[in-house]
Order: sequence, then structure tokens, then C-alpha cells
Amino acid sequence: MPEEKVKSLLTHEVDPRNAEGTIDLDSIDSVTAADQEKRPNSFAVITVGRVFNLVAESPAAMHQWIGALSPKKYTLGDIDILTSCQHKGWLVKEGKIRRRRFFVLTETNQIQYFRTEDTRQPVAGSIPLNCLCAVDLYDDDEVKETGLYTFRLHSRKTTYYLTAKTADEAQEWIVSIQYVSQFKPHQMYCTCSFLVFCQLVKQTFIINEAEVDKPGVLSCWQTLACMCCTFVPERAIKRYLTMHLKKTIERFPDTEMGRFATFCDMNLSRTRKRDVVPSRDEIIACLGRRDLKAVVYCYGGGACNIELNTATTAGEVVKKLSLGLQIGSGNNRFALFEEYAGNFRVIDDRVVLADVLAKFEIEMKEIMKKGQNMLDKKRLFFKIFCYIHPERIMYDSIEATFMFEQLADDIAMNRLPLSHEVMLKLGALRMQVLDGDHETGSFLKDIDEVYPLPVITARARSHQDQLVSGDLHETYYQKTLKAKNIGTLSKKFKLPEIGDKERAEAAVQVEMQKIRVDTTEYWKRLRGVSTSMAQQKYLEMIMEAPAFGFSFFEVEYNTPDQRFPKNLLFGVGARGVSFYRNGESSPMKFYPYEIITSFGAPVQNVYLLVVEAQNPISIETNEVVEIAKLMKAYISSISV
Repeated sequence: MPEEKVKSLLTHEVDPRNAEGTIDLDSIDSVTAADQEKRPNSFAVITVGRVFNLVAESPAAMHQWIGALSPKKYTLGDIDILTSCQHKGWLVKEGKIRRRRFFVLTETNQIQYFRTEDTRQPVAGSIPLNCLCAVDLYDDDEVKETGLYTFRLHSRKTTYYLTAKTADEAQEWIVSIQYVSQFKPHQMYCTCSFLVFCQLVKQTFIINEAEVDKPGVLSCWQTLACMCCTFVPERAIKRYLTMHLKKTIERFPDTEMGRFATFCDMNLSRTRKRDVVPSRDEIIACLGRRDLKAVVYCYGGGACNIELNTATTAGEVVKKLSLGLQIGSGNNRFALFEEYAGNFRVIDDRVVLADVLAKFEIEMKEIMKKGQNMLDKKRLFFKIFCYIHPERIMYDSIEATFMFEQLADDIAMNRLPLSHEVMLKLGALRMQVLDGDHETGSFLKDIDEVYPLPVITARARSHQDQLVSGDLHETYYQKTLKAKNIGTLSKKFKLPEIGDKERAEAAVQVEMQKIRVDTTEYWKRLRGVSTSMAQQKYLEMIMEAPAFGFSFFEVEYNTPDQRFPKNLLFGVGARGVSFYRNGESSPMKFYPYEIITSFGAPVQNVYLLVVEAQNPISIETNEVVEIAKLMKAYISSISV
């Protein structure tokens, strides 16, 4: 080969799009040097699915590759381990001898402990966690006697006695372990998928060419295709199955059997572990050797048809949509959500979307059995998950339009506490964007699209209470009631109980009409303002609100404190968390992330915040997982 061509090959930049194959770093179990005389500088990469034998050009390069690909390559100071592990720190492990070890709670829900902070060193031991694990809090009497904060971790076979330096450290470990144990699924039985794979290999192995593409044989191939899309076989079975598929492709390339073998081989290399039984649509797609189709919705009535295989994750779809819409600036973090009847639940980036669609099918069947309303269906929704740097967004960009539509929906659905005056002005700007200048005779028919109906009801109730107490003179409100023959001024506003349905409905209608008139007045003042300028003013005004950038959850405050009512709004934002009274636009209390030492769910539906220099804060909510995901996402964005 000419020297110029060799030089060009050595200096040519590698294009990942032309790669012949990939190795998922998360699937690497270990990387070791191979002692082979005929192949010097060779090393083996052992993954979940197979073993890769590779050869480096020199001993130094071999050791560099081993160090780079090793799953325990990161030290404590590297950002990778900070973002990958769930918790870490020094603890004293009691046994025959008390030993101080560095413990790491990994992403795989396993506790590993090392002799030093350098996680490249061999693991001294590990503690697997599952839903049967339990943690006992340290004994206060024992702490007074010994000064040691020792808690007990009960695993499947052994009880571990672990001692932390302070009470806060012990509490952090207890909360983290309980959180992992609570959401770790329990395997009640051993799977027999390897037996099914072996039987299907036997039934699809053809000796007599006359049996090629027979209906019975093709049925077995269809079953094998579904198995390859659903289960991840063990390494030995996978090697045996891959050999069978390769031989079938070579012997019968232009037959249905050969096409099924190609489809199986392609999916076998990318299939991930599944958590849900495949849906009917997925099985039909596998039988036809096609990708699964789905629809992703977004605000403004938009929808996007996507094709996904049985290994496509939510993160891959989010990345693809962000690139296509040119909204991957990093100012906001987008995610896929499960949406049903206006309620959203975020989907983790690592979740296989085929599992989500299968879960939709199961849950909708349960809803049908209960005879509930079937007008709303569960669907995939694409929207902003975290507001990282919203102030950096260009107001004429697609990302700004996403923000505008999402914030408008949050206001209409009462997910953003704002003052009455601000909501009136925002409603007027919203109408200017949607309908342009106000025309004579224009009427805000659907006021609940720009102003939250629960707030209207609350204001109507408040005005009714003032009338009952006699604090108001005859106003527009009483005149309207009189016109509707629901009460007379001669009764001196002695209104019936607030539960009177007819009077309560009339009060809501009166308040709705007043808000409609006030919003229209603000709308008239916007004549001549362009659509883009109205959207920019909308975003600028809402960014000045204290509640902007927070995601709110309805919670019950369990910590004894007379300053806090029982029912509150708990907000999670980019700089910290806050508590709001219902109906107020300013926070009662704000806690930055710098003073929050730990957070988690010690028991089901209870969320615990450990804050510096004060007692732990306990709140009760059924959205514990959503709060934890959001806080972890914001904290990880700060660390980056």
C-alpha cells in the first residue's frame, strides 16, 4: 500500500456514523488482558451479551484501553461518578473487626464498598438491595452511651451494622437505601426463557429444504422473533442462538426464514431488559418484522409520528425531537411524559418506550373494566421538564414558543400561583397572540382558557363570604344577583349557606363575567402590538413572577409548625424548593439546594427533606417519585 494512503488512513478523523458496530459502556462487566502468544497486546471486553477480543498496537495502548473501558475507571473527583452513583461516603462496617470502608450506592441498586476512595481498586465487598431489604434507625439511648450512630441494614441473608460519623450522614444513608429498596421490583420466580430459546432453535432448524417457509416453521420463527425482541438471553445461549441465525441467513438468504433470521439477529444485539409484557401492537409489529409506530404530542395541538424498535429509550426520542426542532441549546431540559386527563408523569430517559406503550394498553383495559370515561386516552407528551436557563432563550425561537404554550397551559390548569392582576394582563397578552387586535363586539367566551377556573371559584366564594358578613355595599356583584332573582337587597344580603348550589353557581358566573370584562379592557390597550411582541411581553412578565421556573405539587405539611398550614403547594425550581399557601403568589419559605443535605422517601407517600440547622421537613404526597426526579435533575444541572 502506498505510504501516502497509509498516512491518510492514520490521520483521517473517524465518523461515528460509519461505525460497523457499537459496545454499550453500561453493559461492560469487566476488561482484562488476554495472555495469548500468537496475538500479543490483546485484551477481552466482557459484556452482558458477548465477549469482544480486541488487539492493540502496543502494550501501552492496550493498558490505556483497559483503563478507559473498565467500568470502575472513575475516581471520586470525576464528574461521571458524581452523576452516576446515588450516594457515597465513609462508614464503619462492624464484624469481627471494625473496619472503615468507602461505600458507594450504585445506579444498579447495589452497595459496593472499597478500602480507599479510589474506585479503580478492587471492590472489598458488595450488598445487593431488593424490596425485602430493611433499615433500622440508630438507637438514641445507644448514641448517648457510645456516641456512635449505628444503623442496621437487613439484606436477604445478612444483617450489616454500619456506623456513620454524624446523625445527618446516618439519616442520608437510611433514606437513600429505603428509597432504593422501596422501588426495586422483586423477582418472585426464575424465568425459563433460555429453555424457550433452545426449543425454538430446535424447531426452526431445517435439514430438509422441502420444509423451508412451511406455515408451521414460519410460526416458530414468528415466536422466535417476539422472543428476541423481548428477552435478553444469557451469554452462552446468545452465542448458540447467534450461530443458528447466521447459518440460517447463509443457507436461505432469499426466503421468509432468512428474513426472520436477519430480523432476529438485528434485534438480539440491541434488545434491553423489559419490565412489561409486550403490547398487542408491538407483537403485531414483530410478526411483520416492522418497527413500532407511536405518536408524540406537544402543546399547541402539535403531534409527531415516530418509529421505534423494542430497544428505543425515551432519552433517544427526546434527543431526536430536540435536534429536529432545534431546541437542544441546554437552556431548558425537555423530556417525555405520560399524559392522561391533563395530568403528567415524567418518563425516565433510560426507560424503554415499548414498555410505556404496553403499560398504556394494560391501564386502559383496567379503566374500561371499571366503566370509567374513555374520552381521554393515555398518550406520550413532549414538553419542558426543567427550566435551567430560560432567560437565555431567544424570544423568536421555537423554544420560546414551547415555553409560551406550556406556561399558558400551566396558568389555565392552575399549576402556577400568580397574582390576580398578573393573570389578567397575561390573559390579555394571550388573546393578543391568538386573535390579534381586539375588535368591537369581540367576546371572551372561554375565559377558563386564560384564567384558572379554580381561582375563579375561590374568588367567588370569598366575595360571597364578604356579603354574608355585611362588609360590602351594593356592588356590581349584588346587582347581578338581584337581576338573576337569586336574592334581593331588601333581605340585607342575608345569603343562605355557601353550599346552596344555585347561589354558588351564580356567584361563579358573576365573578367569571367580571374577570372577562377586566381582561378585555387590558386586551383593548394592546391594539397595534404584533404577535411576536405580545409573546415576548408575555414571557418577560411571567419571568418576573416569584413562582416562575417552579413545578408545583399539592402536599400536606406533617412537620409541627404553627406558621405552616396543613395543605400547601410545594415548588421545585432550579435554585431550590419553596412552600406556598394556596391562593398566594409569594412563597412562605424558600430553601436553596446548598442547605439541603439530603432528601428522599423513608416510607411510602412521605417525602423527607433534611435541612441544615433545623429539624427535618416531612411532607405527604402521592407524587414522591416525581419530586425526587425533578430535584435530582436540577441538582445534577448545578454540578455540571
